[in-house]
This record gives sequence, structure tokens and C-alpha cells, in this order.
Amino acid sequence: MDGAPLGANALSSALLVRLGGLGDLLAVLPSIQLLRKSRPGWRLTLAGREDYGTLFVETGVVDELEPASGPRFTRLYSAGEIPADAASWLGGFAFVWGWMQARRPDGLEDALDRLGAPHRMLVYDAGANLPAGRYFFGETARSLGPDVSTVAEFDDFVFLPLKEAVLLGGRRLAESLGIGPEARYVVIHPGSGGVKKRWPLERFLETARLLRGDGLSGVFVMGEAETELQAELAGTNLPSSWSSISGLALKDLAGLLARSSLYLGNDSGVTHLAAACGAPTLAVFRNDSALVWKPAGKSRILAADEAQSVSFHEVAAAARKMLFDG
Repeated sequence: MDGAPLGANALSSALLVRLGGLGDLLAVLPSIQLLRKSRPGWRLTLAGREDYGTLFVETGVVDELEPASGPRFTRLYSAGEIPADAASWLGGFAFVWGWMQARRPDGLEDALDRLGAPHRMLVYDAGANLPAGRYFFGETARSLGPDVSTVAEFDDFVFLPLKEAVLLGGRRLAESLGIGPEARYVVIHPGSGGVKKRWPLERFLETARLLRGDGLSGVFVMGEAETELQAELAGTNLPSSWSSISGLALKDLAGLLARSSLYLGNDSGVTHLAAACGAPTLAVFRNDSALVWKPAGKSRILAADEAQSVSFHEVAAAARKMLFDG
């Protein structure tokens, strides 16, 4: 349901729908922060994955989280009559806003239409030749009307508003890993959602050894699901003053990333988190995803048809340039 631009006083509350992984959610961070700034009177509820959306609540990007796997949200997908409790809950929102990579066949838009819920579902247009975050930001700004679209600057909205407690937690975490309060350090995340997206672990290790020779400390971070990589890394001798850690809460990982001098990783949600935390971000991508999923912020990507085709020398040169040449 499309309509006129949404005025500053048109809404009192909005349900924001962004499904998918951490990278998907962070791609619409600028759009949500634009909504927050341009319509400060709105109360924003995010429907998304609980393990990722909690970070948006903790940083004040949204006011509350509705788990996308929870009963109130999933009942909106009913093929028949939508349960009264789900309809009543949805009726508490003046508007529903969503961002989708492709139009979904799951019935959510149909349910919103049947309930007469005012909504706007923005669908990524691959023909725009823009990263998803930039595309959604532009469409969100246009939806808000000329008072916003003519002055909104994407780069003003790409960083998470990390609170002092998160930054202090990152400092304490770094110190617990043997990194001094004034030391420059590098964070490497060698994982990704798919094996084909991963640069070889040995090349990450080779890069760490090179940077250790330049006097830099560092830490390898792993997700809980990356048991295979963890086992491989555990059998390797890390450079001196380098360590590894796994299973960090997103808030703790964000604090660690925010203080780092460089982040190095693959096409992954953690890479998008590093960029959103303001870390200089260097990532290895496949050509088929480089345009759409390029992270915002202070980021650079090196891409090839296959991730392993990006050479160690390319990554090493880019990392040193970002660390020492600015």
C-alpha cells in the first residue's frame, strides 16, 4: 500500500520489518536511523531475529523488539482468517514499514492488505546498481517526503550509536586478551555464512604474521556455529600477542570492533557490524555479491569470481595501506 509522503505528525508508532541475518539487518541501519531522526515522535518496534535485533534496542536505534519467530508476528502469515490477538496487536501500530531483498511469497503483504494496515514494503531493485543499504536509504528518504529526501545524506547515518558502556566493555575485553589500553590492534573474522565466501584461513594467518611483524597485536573472532574453523585455528600457532575468542555477545563484539585499528574478514554479518561500529574494514568478496553487499562506513572490499582468487599480496598491501597511510 503506497500513499502520500508520511508527515512528521502522521504516526505515533511504527512496526519495522527486516528479516534475515545480521548483514541484512545492518543494511537497513541507515534507513531506520533516518526514520528516528526525521520523525522523532514515532515509537519504533523492530520485527526481526531476536539474537541480532537486541543490539538495535541496546543502542537505542529502535525502542523495542518483536521476535520474528514469535507467535504474534508469525500468526500474521495465516492463510485463513488471521487470529484476533495477532490482528489486535498489529492494530496498535499506525504504520508498518518493511525492507525486502526480493518480494516474499509468504503472505505477509497479503495479510497487511486484508487487515487494512497502512504499510510500505520496499523491495530491492537490482537494476539500480547500488548497494542494498544505499538503495533502501534513498527509497526510505523519498517515502518520507521532500523535507527529508532533499537533505538526507547516507554517510550521516551509517554508524551504530554505541554507548559509553559498550566502548568501555570493548576496552576491558581487549585488555583481557592481553592488548594494552593504548595498543593498536587488528580483529580478524575468517568465517562466513558459506564456505564459498571464505578466504582461506591460512592466508588470514599469514596476514596476521605479517602485521605482527609490523608491531600490531590482534585477535581472531569466531561465531558459535563455526566449529570447523575453530578446530582448525586451535591447531595453529598464532603469532605472539595474538589470540582467539569465540561466542561473544554482539554488544561485546561491537565494543571490541569499535576500538580496533583494522578489521579483516569475508562477506559476512560480522563484516557489516565492524563497518557499522566505525572500524576501518577490509573484506574479501565474490564478484557476484560485491556490489549489493558492500558494507558502508570506512570500508574497502577486494573481490574476484572466487574468494580464494584474491591473493595474499592484495590483502596484505591493502591492510598496510589502511593501517599506515590512512
